Amino acid sequence: MKIIKIIGIIVCAYLLVIIIGNIWTQFWVRTDKKRPMTDEERKLQERISLGHTGKLEVNDRIWLSGGYDPELKWLGQSQGYYGTVESFMPGQDREPAVIIKLDNKITVENTIGDILIMDLRWEGAKWGEQGVVHLELCDFVPEHKSWKDRRQGKWIESHASYKKI
Repeated sequence: MKIIKIIGIIVCAYLLVIIIGNIWTQFWVRTDKKRPMTDEERKLQERISLGHTGKLEVNDRIWLSGGYDPELKWLGQSQGYYGTVESFMPGQDREPAVIIKLDNKITVENTIGDILIMDLRWEGAKWGEQGVVHLELCDFVPEHKSWKDRRQGKWIESHASYKKI
């Protein structure tokens, strides 16, 4: 009889531990592994959803040119390309990246596309009327996710110049 009581107590204790563990996990432990957004991230998300970054807005016209290498493969025989700001997405730094729809498709090595992702070149840089950017050529419409969490296009230039026209 004593053994049955001891087994009953052990089973009850085990079930109690499982129930308390489930309650703890459900209410006090974040199981989705996401951390809360910081105020800075919240502001960035607002700017992305509103469609502007201060000096640049959706539908602004852009002139892209230049670069770092003496041989600018991304330009081909052109001096530069015109495009339109399509949207914004999380960038690699605090500022959002800008998605540009070029007026014409371009070819860089084996990639043909008319979508460029412009990301600011230096940490702490801000979007303005003109600046220096990284360029990524896409032959697809990129997801509005940060660089590390989305499909990447072809990186084509680290020091391109942009100018709002």
